[in-house]
Amino acid sequence: SSGINAEWPLRPGGGEDTVDIDANVQYAGILKKPPFGTRSYGMLTRWTERFCVVKESFLLYYDKSEKKAYETKKMFNIHPKGVIPLAGCSIENFDDIGKPCLKITHASFKTGNLVLAARNPEERDNWVNVLRECSKVTWNNAQLGAAQIKLLEENTAKINKEKTDYIEKLQAEAELRKHEEGKKEELEILAKQLEEEKSKMEDIANKFKEEKEMTHQELLDAMSAMKSLDEERAKMDNEREELQQNLKKMKKEKSTDWTLR
Repeated sequence: SSGINAEWPLRPGGGEDTVDIDANVQYAGILKKPPFGTRSYGMLTRWTERFCVVKESFLLYYDKSEKKAYETKKMFNIHPKGVIPLAGCSIENFDDIGKPCLKITHASFKTGNLVLAARNPEERDNWVNVLRECSKVTWNNAQLGAAQIKLLEENTAKINKEKTDYIEKLQAEAELRKHEEGKKEELEILAKQLEEEKSKMEDIANKFKEEKEMTHQELLDAMSAMKSLDEERAKMDNEREELQQNLKKMKKEKSTDWTLR
């Protein structure tokens, strides 16, 4: 992905779990988050400020302190406290608790919906708009784009054939009138009509061509974004697996030390 630094730089004094990625993100800022599984919100609900980053079709959240590193280096760490896949999610305003909140829902969420609070309604609306756009990047949408391109190609071929048939018909009528009537004025009128119809058909064909190219580019962009997401997710999975292995190793070594004592 073009958003990943080619050298995978480490922060000064950092370890393997401080690998950063260039901040080629769609949106970032502070949101307040209650614990997962919260189903009612009242005076005792604990809201924690999190630095949130929207990257392609994922919402990543960190400790609030990560915001300073992001603003200084324009990079963010690949080990967030949590990652929310946005593909296929429903994002809506949620003002039932007296805060400018948004709610993210999906059938696959097992612990309930995710509610986040912004500082004000304007900031909340910005988050909602960005999250909704990112939730559209799905495999089904990419497949739909391919189907639309195929349909446009079929329609373009059909229109081109209709255009050719219609022009040939007009030309045949023009020839027939020329031989039957021999009147120059009628031929000129017919030729003008033919040219006008030809221009209309060419405009329609050009419009379909532009739509086809636009849809094709959107499909390429969507598939490129999906590929980038797959690559980044694979790297994040590898980092997480390596961290888990290191933790197991450290736990085993600690257990061995205690046994020797």
